[in-house]
Amino acid sequence: MPDAIDFNGETFLLIDDAFKYLVDRKSVRELENIYIYYKGFATEVIKVPANLPEHPNAFHRVEKDRIYLECFAIMEKDIREKLWGYIHTTRMLHVNSLIFQNGKINGEIPNKSLDGYYRLDDIHLIDETNVYAKQSELDYLSDQYAIPKNPSFKTNDLSPNDKDVSKTQFLDTLEDRDKEDKDETRIKDFIKNVINIYPNADSNDFISHCFACYSGNNRALEPIRKIISDLGIKHGGSGRRSNDKIKYMQPAPKYLP
Repeated sequence: MPDAIDFNGETFLLIDDAFKYLVDRKSVRELENIYIYYKGFATEVIKVPANLPEHPNAFHRVEKDRIYLECFAIMEKDIREKLWGYIHTTRMLHVNSLIFQNGKINGEIPNKSLDGYYRLDDIHLIDETNVYAKQSELDYLSDQYAIPKNPSFKTNDLSPNDKDVSKTQFLDTLEDRDKEDKDETRIKDFIKNVINIYPNADSNDFISHCFACYSGNNRALEPIRKIISDLGIKHGGSGRRSNDKIKYMQPAPKYLP
């Protein structure tokens, strides 16, 4: 039984739960808006008229304040259209800016919307753990097109205190996931930079030299091995590294967690 997340008076359902809300699962794809959860720093970017007579609608983008967001943001149309082919696969979607819809800025609920967007410091990966639909918009689909609601779908009836605890636990989980996503991006960038300088490096070179900080820690090395494989780095085989390989990699940088 899913917990509905109440946020500033609106109820949001994780995308997997949204699929189960109406009897026709594909109805979710008719929603005009799908939402991304984000918690972290960002920079305000506003639109300022360019004042060009020949282009009256032109504007400049101007960066303003650094802020801390805890919000649901509207997924842009091109990302939303890709989502249905990416979700529940190993393919990845990401955003580096957000259109604020519902939430808090610096701990406060804003009294007006921003005429612009928020630029993120890092890419924000999108998958089924941080994509949502708004329950009221699913209700509208049900009413507008006479699509029955799934009678077996019920959200947990939580008290306000329970909801606060549930939301805190939920947000902590997403915070951990965000850290993992950022670590993975950092490791990928590190490997790409090294292979550009040391094109003959193989998987053993990376594991033994570049990621020596994780020596003996198979739990930490397993996802790194997968990233190395996904990036197409040559497999080093099961033998010991030759003296030439060790010498070749000696000047190469080492990853610092």
